[in-house]
Amino acid sequence: MEDRAWDLFPPSQTDLFEAFDELKTLDVASHIHGPQLVVVGDQNSGKSSVLEAIIRELFPVDDGLCTRFPIKLVYHRSDNKRYVVRIVPGQSRQGAERQALLDYNVSGPGDDPFDLGKQVSDATTKLGIKRDGTNPTEVGHGTREFCDDVVVIEKHGPDLPRVNLLDLPGLFISETNTQAREGRKVVKKMAEEYIAQRQSIILLIVDGSSQYATQKAPSVVTKMLERDPGVAGRLVGVVTNADSNRLHQDDVKGLLRGDLSPLRPNGGWFILKNDSKEERYSRKTLGERDDREAKFFQKDGFWQSVPDSQKGIKVLMGALRSLVQDHIRNELPGIIRNLRSEIGAVKNRIDHAYGSRVTPKDCEMYLKKRIKKFEHWCKEAADGDYRDLECDQVHDVGYACQDCLGFFSRFGENSVEGQDKRLRSNIRMLNRAFAATMRRFGKTVTIQEAAVVTRNPDSQSTGEQTRIRHIPTADAFPHYRDLLLRRYSFPDPRYVTRRDHEAMVAMEIERWRSLEAPEEASYAACWGLLDYQSRLWEEIATNHLLAVWEMTDKFIDLGLTAAFSDSEVLLSLREHIVEENLTKMRQSSQTILKDLLKCRKGGNTGFYDGFADNTAFMQSQIPKRPQSRSPSPPLDAAPPPTPQAREPPQDPDTSVLDSVELITAQVAGLGGSLPLGNIAAAAMGAVGAVLEDTFVSVAGDDDYDERKGSGKQTPARIINQMEMYYEAGMASFIGYVNTLVVGSRVLEKLPTEVLTRDIIDTLDETIITQIAGLKKEDMDNRNKDLATLDSLRRLLKVMRRHEMGHMIEPTSDRELTSETDPSGWYKLECAAER
Repeated sequence: MEDRAWDLFPPSQTDLFEAFDELKTLDVASHIHGPQLVVVGDQNSGKSSVLEAIIRELFPVDDGLCTRFPIKLVYHRSDNKRYVVRIVPGQSRQGAERQALLDYNVSGPGDDPFDLGKQVSDATTKLGIKRDGTNPTEVGHGTREFCDDVVVIEKHGPDLPRVNLLDLPGLFISETNTQAREGRKVVKKMAEEYIAQRQSIILLIVDGSSQYATQKAPSVVTKMLERDPGVAGRLVGVVTNADSNRLHQDDVKGLLRGDLSPLRPNGGWFILKNDSKEERYSRKTLGERDDREAKFFQKDGFWQSVPDSQKGIKVLMGALRSLVQDHIRNELPGIIRNLRSEIGAVKNRIDHAYGSRVTPKDCEMYLKKRIKKFEHWCKEAADGDYRDLECDQVHDVGYACQDCLGFFSRFGENSVEGQDKRLRSNIRMLNRAFAATMRRFGKTVTIQEAAVVTRNPDSQSTGEQTRIRHIPTADAFPHYRDLLLRRYSFPDPRYVTRRDHEAMVAMEIERWRSLEAPEEASYAACWGLLDYQSRLWEEIATNHLLAVWEMTDKFIDLGLTAAFSDSEVLLSLREHIVEENLTKMRQSSQTILKDLLKCRKGGNTGFYDGFADNTAFMQSQIPKRPQSRSPSPPLDAAPPPTPQAREPPQDPDTSVLDSVELITAQVAGLGGSLPLGNIAAAAMGAVGAVLEDTFVSVAGDDDYDERKGSGKQTPARIINQMEMYYEAGMASFIGYVNTLVVGSRVLEKLPTEVLTRDIIDTLDETIITQIAGLKKEDMDNRNKDLATLDSLRRLLKVMRRHEMGHMIEPTSDRELTSETDPSGWYKLECAAER
């Protein structure tokens, strides 16, 4: 047998052929494919006879065995004879069923008799395919008519051709008892998937004894060609059954000339003669088949009008070799790029997942190198700069490791994970949500005019959008809507008139009497009223801190996962270091929050000093009778401006603002920072609203003088004082929580308290080795990756050598004749007419 007669690869490309085949055995490169011949045709179209002529041995055609699943044939020429039969499970196989097929492996030395038909039959049973009315139960309970599992048959021997082909189940139109509609869909889907793959060189089989228009395979290929015009560049057409008494000569002539169908394969159209059943079983060699075919095409008449360049198996093999070589030239650069990328990925995994972790010092360096990244990301996220470290590795062109890609997402990339990494931005959003929630829900009772008490539309609605409408930036963070609903949505305050509220407070004053004068309220009553109004603060603040930690935990998880690809090391770090440190940070933040809540209770005046004097001054400026009475503002309205006093000795707004500035300065001095103008403006507006309400209520109340004379003005006065204390205390409490608790105990501690290189320095060698030392499984995986890396680099060298063109042979056997051009048809026909 001459090498070039039946090989798809010439002798000079033997190593390239072997390299393509070896790639499939490497898990990391199993998706990188070399050229593969894919045979597509209808059932009973003569596919098996064509395959026999290509692989040079008898192909099983009985009992429909070859039409139920793909069969992949990979033949190698080598001195040693051997064979291997295995199954590659399709996507439909899962779990134990999939593993059972993966475990299927039949092999033997070349001295054992190899019966291809028996191997296919055994695989059919293993796959659980229906056959002869029986239901084998090896896998899948024998209920499948067709499957997408691939039976791979590899053979090695000195007389084998170098071929790599895949025979697909035959397409069909009519449904029968053993071929239902579902099976027809499975077969069609398989054909479309393989045709679409760039590595597939499609051998389209058309039955010359049937009308072309009634056959399914050409229509499937035509539709795929409409989706991807590139299919034509890797398509060869073959007409079979040339010796049939029912040969449709007009269709055959139209196909071979290229004017019957829109399918115009770059590889051309060819016609073959199929051996009859008797001829197949009586012949001793495939050479007898070739001789019969050559003799048949020498007959006079119709066959003399067909160019020799389109008749017979040898011409077809030349065309296939030509197409394979063209395909290699076109696809090899892309295969090499993919191979380089996989080499980089394996090397990156070896360096990052395993590194050099044999000695304790190696383990320490491994941990510190990765913790350095985590520290950097924590600082950048806490500061709000979001800058990545520059990758210091040298890579091949086109490859980018994880460090090259970066940890933080780019501007405009707003995935959930990308936003989870912008910690400072997320915490600022939560801080504003906390402030808005305190403003809307923090007070137990809100005083309003009787005419507007019943008008509170938000309290009547429970829609999600309404429940968080008070949060200023909620729309910019749609990913966190659930978090905002869980942590910042509370029942609305109860709305009452001033008269009803004064009546309630008057009764409470009597119930909380102490040693004070009759016209005064006790110390306990005054501060009890303030505590009554602010009793929801603790729940709101605690929910805020929980939300902050929930957001922080998300960031820490992302940072640790990005820094440590080895899940075992990451788990050990959490157990030995991270979880303990996070627990301490959470406890510290909770302790500070409790201290803040404690110090504002029980009459601690630290939050309110300075406001009492301003209240007294403002009350001294109350006019005897105002010209008009303004209604209280709605709940969601901005605070009205503080009324201007008539020529006061000191501007009351300035005095109150000074007090708010003092609180703000005290908060800033605790290590946090506040937008001074924002908090001062909020507190000023709130206190001003309370004072204005006081002026209006007192000056416009006809019964005020009477209540004053009888001592009943005490509730009104206490209410006004406590309302002012409430507004001042709320402004300072929000600032303290957001700076002293969230800022100082969470964000500022994140880069230095969770996981740092300094912490690693405090550990002894035993703990370091326990955390980062390679386990036996890790060592096995590392050795496997090292072996894979060596194989990939060796295969890359082979492909690079062929890419440079030193060993790519010029195509094509078809170039030996000018009749490959369709115009040859017209020359021959004109000669025949003459």
